[in-house]
Amino acid sequence: MEREKIGHMVDILAHREPDGAQVWCDDRFVGLGHRMLWTTPESLLEQLPLKDRTGNLILTLVQQLASKLVILF
Repeated sequence: MEREKIGHMVDILAHREPDGAQVWCDDRFVGLGHRMLWTTPESLLEQLPLKDRTGNLILTLVQQLASKLVILF
């Protein structure tokens, strides 16, 4: 995967998630991109795609919580 192509695809979505973007590509076949929409103070610390310490596991996801109260109780 070419990082520039993934970056271009991610940039197309900037109007929906304007708060940041990250791209990860391996050397051969896989590319992941993510746009950020920070809606809570906690979300300001988020970085996606996530990488484990070894670099063997890369994860990106879409998550949305309808109510923070569900988590608090």
